Amino acid sequence: SSGINAEYGDISTAVKYGEVTFSQTPLTVGTTATVSCNDGGTLSGAATLTCSSGGVWSDDLPTCSLEPGSCTYADEGGPLASLSPDKTIFSDQEVVTVTCASDNRQTTHTCTNGALSPVVEVCAPGTCTADDIPEGMEVEETVEEYEEGDSVLVYCGNNATRNHTLLCSNMKLIPELDGEAFCETVIDAALHTNLNIFILILSAVCLILID
Repeated sequence: SSGINAEYGDISTAVKYGEVTFSQTPLTVGTTATVSCNDGGTLSGAATLTCSSGGVWSDDLPTCSLEPGSCTYADEGGPLASLSPDKTIFSDQEVVTVTCASDNRQTTHTCTNGALSPVVEVCAPGTCTADDIPEGMEVEETVEEYEEGDSVLVYCGNNATRNHTLLCSNMKLIPELDGEAFCETVIDAALHTNLNIFILILSAVCLILID
């Protein structure tokens, strides 16, 4: 069995306000799917389904419902926001604190009549600083901050040909780079290339002398 139900489709993400875990992967006959609701959700139906021959699940797909007045959080603050308490469904009159990683700004919101009040604002993108430049590497012009999405060209010592381009993303320069190891590798490769060229030249000189 593929574990894909002809009626319900792929059930791994089919339960709104809930999640599905499987007893094994890849899915085969006998695999069980366990459905659980996110904090604040109520399960209706069978919590466990079994994959039978033909790729059909043993029971109807359960549902997760919210209590009247509950609020859901669908990443309104963006990827740089964290929540306390750390969940996505809040009961009526429950208080949630949203913290922005970029500036540690905190705002407090209350679930009222199915919506968080006041409305959650999107966190401002973070910045990267000169301190994020990999150790052992330099930049052509040092600036205090790099904006989200900026490309930063870093190079080894005074040799601009030994370089790598990094991207400021979510307050980090990516990919993460061990500058000293990178430069040593590049230098070793350059020395190896120069040595090969020297050997070729020396071989050519020897052939000329022999002739």
